Amino acid sequence: MKKLVAILMAVSVILTVSACSKGDSNTDTSTNNSTSQVNVKSCESIYDEIAAVIDFPTMVSVKEKSLSSRYGIEQNMYSDYVFMTAQEATLADTVVIIKSNSADSKDAIIEKLNSFVKLSQETNVDYNPDQYDIIKNSSVKTQGDYVYLVFSTDMKTIEKMITDNIK
Repeated sequence: MKKLVAILMAVSVILTVSACSKGDSNTDTSTNNSTSQVNVKSCESIYDEIAAVIDFPTMVSVKEKSLSSRYGIEQNMYSDYVFMTAQEATLADTVVIIKSNSADSKDAIIEKLNSFVKLSQETNVDYNPDQYDIIKNSSVKTQGDYVYLVFSTDMKTIEKMITDNIK
């Protein structure tokens, strides 16, 4: 009996130690422009943190093919992205975070997202005024290599979470 208890305790200690040593699986290590090592979260993991706090409607991911064909943002322009939008077409809720590959790509992404904002405003101004109010207060923003856009009643909270995660 003592051997069984000792084995169970040893297994639980091993499992506990191995779980603690894995750390945050949502981070990876990459270099910034100054060649120092920093922990950088993926765009998707940043969105997951936001979605854990914000009560979004059902959201769907815009896939790479649609990102290119619908929004004109080509795969060679970015290294990472998340583009989530409300599944229900009458809702404006959208979160876009894109890590650009270069200054030229960043400018092009900003231009494409600004076109998306303008089209969203034009579409909703008469059709869906309450959603238009959300969209009209939104703008494309940048920080470092990142470009982001938020349509939400919780825009300020979401934008703060984004900027806190991409420092």
